[in-house]
Amino acid sequence: MANYQQFPVTTAAGITGLVFRNSRFLDKSDASLVKLDDGREFQAPNNALHVQPDGSFLLEDGAQVQEDSAAAEEVQQPPTPVRTRNEGNVNHNFTVNESLLEEAVNVERVAVNRFIDKPAETRQEGDVTIVPVMEEVLVVQRRLMLKEEIRITRRREQRKLRKVVLPGAEPRILGADGRDIES
Repeated sequence: MANYQQFPVTTAAGITGLVFRNSRFLDKSDASLVKLDDGREFQAPNNALHVQPDGSFLLEDGAQVQEDSAAAEEVQQPPTPVRTRNEGNVNHNFTVNESLLEEAVNVERVAVNRFIDKPAETRQEGDVTIVPVMEEVLVVQRRLMLKEEIRITRRREQRKLRKVVLPGAEPRILGADGRDIES
């Protein structure tokens, strides 16, 4: 580990330790050595290590850390260690038989566009849960309304022309406004 640098690492579960890499950002290897404060050592994939603003790394729990702790907790019967010699070190191999359940969900949106009289309820049809999506829509109708009537009455007045004789002058016909009307 002479060429490696040490960087602080924290798992998403809050366990701290060190990660050993060639460099913080430019390490092109697929995995990095991780030593946690609880004594565990393992290779973690580099895509599970995320650089934090303070320069430390955050290790996703989906990486080797979770697999190791899950394997230790899920063994139901006492494991039988297989001892092999490897340059003076003793390795323990354990077999874990674990059944897993996977559930998939399909979401489909079906356009209905129909007016309803009351709010729709969530309902179940077999394995399908139907959740209604409603929207209040303002309905506008165009209709004519008679607001008021304005009544106009026309009156006609008939005026008669009069003949007036003025002393010492020729006879003239005057209109109602006093103008001379020629005959």
